[in-house]
This record gives sequence, structure tokens and C-alpha cells, in this order.
Amino acid sequence: MLKICSFNALRSAVFLCIITTFLSSCGGEKLKPFVSFYYWKPNYRLDSTELKVLQANKLQQLYVRYFDIVYDEATQSAMPVAPVTFEKKDIVNPIVPVVFVKNKVFEQLDSVAIYKLVDNSVNLLNKINKSVSIKCRALQIDCDWTTATAPKYFYFLQQLREKLDAHEDGGTFSSLAMLSATIRLHQIKYPEKAGMPPVDKGVLMFYNMGEIKTSDVNSIYDQKTSQQYLTKLSAYKLRLDIALPIFAWGIHIRDGQIVELLNKMDGRYFQNKQEFTAIAANRYKAVSAFFKNGFYFQVGDEVKVEQIDEQSFAPMVADLKKHYPNQFQQVIFYDLDSVNISRYGKDFFQKTVAAF
Repeated sequence: MLKICSFNALRSAVFLCIITTFLSSCGGEKLKPFVSFYYWKPNYRLDSTELKVLQANKLQQLYVRYFDIVYDEATQSAMPVAPVTFEKKDIVNPIVPVVFVKNKVFEQLDSVAIYKLVDNSVNLLNKINKSVSIKCRALQIDCDWTTATAPKYFYFLQQLREKLDAHEDGGTFSSLAMLSATIRLHQIKYPEKAGMPPVDKGVLMFYNMGEIKTSDVNSIYDQKTSQQYLTKLSAYKLRLDIALPIFAWGIHIRDGQIVELLNKMDGRYFQNKQEFTAIAANRYKAVSAFFKNGFYFQVGDEVKVEQIDEQSFAPMVADLKKHYPNQFQQVIFYDLDSVNISRYGKDFFQKTVAAF
């Protein structure tokens, strides 16, 4: 136990040193955050647009979804699924693996099963890394835990921490690897109920702020909605980075009911006047029956587009600065994709982080 405590104390000291160095320049001024991205595709294959953006923004970390963990009803067990595949020629460094865990996993498993899940997860992380000769210095877990599942989720994180530190099975993580966890706005607003994950750092996911509805409110980002959660942000005890949305989708509506979500389809997809007519800002109505991008539209179907334009980032950043006096070390944009990137100007990412 003494050895573990000393190791954790060393890690804390190292991270504190890194943060202190980052926050203080020779003139005593805070440095601006650096630009990072999430990469959330099943196959890691960067196109020329994505590579150019990474190079232009002097990428320091790319957060790559490695796999999901879901609960399988048939076997009554949790298992990693849909592991990422890599094309070796496109690999950039450093990469931070991200593991998405369904909250239901912790609703169903006991501590013994969770311990086994940690083993399976670390083995798969190492297998993926070894397949492309990657050594990682950080790992992130993405889970929208609840008050009921917090004890089991935090136990999962603690066991994962120990496995990484032990470098079992020829581990592919560096010494003192940083463990981070995603944090949702409701967990910021109610920290006493939600609890604090036992990790080195959190990443506040500043998007997906409400239910997907047919009304005019944008579920990805709405300033009024966000302000309801920010009053507790400055008091949050876990060091935070920030994740901001650059993705978009359409909400397919028929007879006032949501039919499906049209991922990665922004307003540009619905400007063909032979297919749609604009009926309001970011709303379109089908004028004929047709298939588009694999989706079927009937006459009269509506699409509500939710996307975040460049102008919306100014109030977003202003609110975050007001309620979080500490400096974010990095701004992680979700997600790296040529379609998303094409909606923004060449200097958008640097201008956004410079505003913090």
C-alpha cells in the first residue's frame, strides 16, 4: 500500500508541475490552450483535409475512440465491442485512446465482473497499440454515470489506474500515464450527488445539452440552457479541460414526430430546391418523395438542422471564461471530420482557443 500511495503522490506532483509550468510564462501570464480533436470513426483513416487541419494547428494530442463497452443481455456480461482499426501510414502522435462505456454496464455488474472487465479492457488497449506500435501517455474513459452507478464506475476507474501503473502484459502506456474522464454538465451542477471520479483530470463535454426535440431549441448547444449549469463550475474540484462541438445533424420529422437522426448532415444537404424548401431558419420541408444519403423522405417531411456556426462560439467562450477562472490547458473539438471542418474558416480553431 505504501508503494501505491507513494506512486500516486509522485504522479500528482508531476502533473502539478506540468500544469504550473503551462499556466506561467516568463512574464507571469497564462498561456492559451492548445487545440486538440476527437476522432470518432470505426476506421482510423485521415483524409487530406483532416491532416492539413492537424498540421496547421500544431496538434499535440488526438483523442481516438478505441472501442465501446456495452452490456450483453444474452450472456449477461459486459464486453468491449467495435474496436478501431488503423491505417499505419496516417498515424499521428501522440494519440490518446478513448473508451466509451455505457452506463448500463455499471447498473448490471458486481465488483468481481468489473475487475474482469478491467482486465479485458487493458488487454484490448494493449493489443490495439501493439498492432501499430503505439505507446500512449494518457487514457480517457467516457461514461455518463449516475448517482446510482457512481460507486461501481469509480471502482472501475481505480482498478484501471492500478493496471496501467503495473504495466502488466508488456503494457503500452508510459509511466505516470494520465487517466482522464469525461464530465457532463449535470455532474458539474450536482457534484455532491454525482461524485468526483478518481482520475487525474476531467474533460467537460460542453454540448448535447438537452433532449432532441422538434422545437426550435438546439439540443447540441443553447446558451440559455448552458447558463443553468455553469454556476457551480468554478467550485468544481477536479482540474478540467473543455470539449466543444463542431458536429452537426438533421432531425427528420414526420407528422410532428421524430423519425430519425441524420448524422453529419448540415444545412448544405437540404438546399436543393427540387427536394426541399426552406420554411424557417435551419428548417426544411420535403417537396417530393425521394431517398437521400440512404434516408427516405415523404412529401411534407421536415428536417430541423442543428449545427453551431462560428458566431455562436463567442458567447460560449465568454460564459466559460466567466464561470471558470482557471485556464483550460486544451480545447478538444468534437469531432475531426472533413465535413465538420468545412463549415469553419481556416483560422477558426486558433481564434477560438485564443479567445480563452
